[in-house]
Amino acid sequence: MKTTKRVLSIALTLLLGFALLAPGVMAEANPNAPIVIAAPPEEIRRNIGETLVLEVEAKLPEGVQGELSYEWSTTYNPFAEPIGAGPKLTWTIPEDAGTYHVFSVKITNTYVDGEGETQTAFVYCSTRCNIRKHVSILQVLLSLGGAILGLPLTLIGLVFVPLAYLLLGAYGTAYLALILMPVIHVVPVFIDVAYQLFGRD
Repeated sequence: MKTTKRVLSIALTLLLGFALLAPGVMAEANPNAPIVIAAPPEEIRRNIGETLVLEVEAKLPEGVQGELSYEWSTTYNPFAEPIGAGPKLTWTIPEDAGTYHVFSVKITNTYVDGEGETQTAFVYCSTRCNIRKHVSILQVLLSLGGAILGLPLTLIGLVFVPLAYLLLGAYGTAYLALILMPVIHVVPVFIDVAYQLFGRD
């Protein structure tokens, strides 16, 4: 009996872990499990500081008696208390949220079986939220300003590095430096600006 309970406990733990990582709907193999009518989207995108709103609609199977309860959790803090207890979740994305998190709701049907014992059956709905940091135009301009201020050093490098190789007689290296120097100095600027504008998923 103890072995059976241990196996069931491990199975439920693995199911919970998988539900927290895999977006979509996953139901327990139980005819009394709730039926999801409208699930949250599998994947969404939000900026840090924005309010995330997720809703789910579920019902009991035909002819099944019981009571539905809702429990929301997130990989942002998986060991904390549930962050919601109804069909609708409202959650503000904090500054340290990272790049993505999965939000899951466990919908449980608590019912009494034919032997008078209280039982539960459940279904999971999970949503992956890709998070990016909102960047203002001012931050982008500051990045461009830094690149402009560094332009004189870039021009000096473009002139003197190839010239030094020419004076040393390394003509092939001088031509290669003439080609690579603009790339080395310009590409990081574009990467930085793109990062500021679009952030990370």
